[in-house]
Order: sequence, then structure tokens, then C-alpha cells
Amino acid sequence: MLNINEKLRQLVILFITSLCLFASAGMASADTPLEGAWLLTETRDADGNVDSDPLRGLVIFTSTHYSVMYATGEKPRALMDEENPSDEQTINAYESMIANSGRYDIEGDEFMTRAYVAKYPNYMDEWPDNVTTFSYSIDGDVLTIKPDSGPDAGMTQKYRRVESSPRPWE
Repeated sequence: MLNINEKLRQLVILFITSLCLFASAGMASADTPLEGAWLLTETRDADGNVDSDPLRGLVIFTSTHYSVMYATGEKPRALMDEENPSDEQTINAYESMIANSGRYDIEGDEFMTRAYVAKYPNYMDEWPDNVTTFSYSIDGDVLTIKPDSGPDAGMTQKYRRVESSPRPWE
């Protein structure tokens, strides 16, 4: 026969196990069409100018979160003096990148991001109200994204799914 302390210990273990199972079931979510790793392959500005060889860009979607980084500009990023970068080199490095990560939600053919962390501190400071909405479509392994608002509205980016490719950059 179990004593009261042993019964209490078993009840606590059962309760904690139940909580863990319930929490993990609640956090599991269906795969989304965006889930995966995507390399930037093309950009089109608001005037219709196409760059079919853009600088590097990568966006990664899990079932609930995203992370995006891409280089901006028309030419490769300038290298820096590794031991003593100048102020100009540091500013150029900062200004030539877009980077943010956070949570996203999908509604139909749109997704909304909320950047929890971002290169730009003012954008990050607006959490959780820093919502950006994008239209998207997927055709095979090609993801097309169009920002619906903000400074990039009117721009289109195309990405290629790459997580199953052993050499995705080729």
C-alpha cells in the first residue's frame, strides 16, 4: 500500500506529464505552404525593372516563425577591414542589409509578419504592433512575395525553395 507522500508524488508526476502533453499538442500546428528555406532569385521594383541576379537573400519559415536576411543595392557589399573597420565601412555594412525575425500568420493569399528582433531598432521597438502584410503565391518551388505597404510596397521578390538541395546556391 502506498503512503500519502508516494501518492502525492505520483499525482504531481501525472499532472506535470499531462501538462507537457497538452502544451506540446497545443503548440503543434499544421504545415504552412510557406514553411521551408527560400533563396532570393529575382526582384522587380515598383517601376517594373527586373533584377534576375539580385544580391544574396534568404528567408526561412517554420510553421509559426520566420527569419529574413538579404543584401540590398545594385553591387556586392563592400568588404571591411576586419581588425579596424572605418566608420564609413561600418555604416555601409549596416545600410546594405535587411534583417528581421519574428512571428507570422497566414490569411488566404496574404501573410502578416511581426518582427520580434530587427536590424532597425525603431522597427523592433514597435513590437507587437509592427505588422507588415505581404501578398504571396507559390508555383512549384517558386515563392513570389509582394509587400502590401511600407517602403517596399510595389516591389516583387521571387524566391526558390532550397532546403532539399545539397548545393542551393547553384
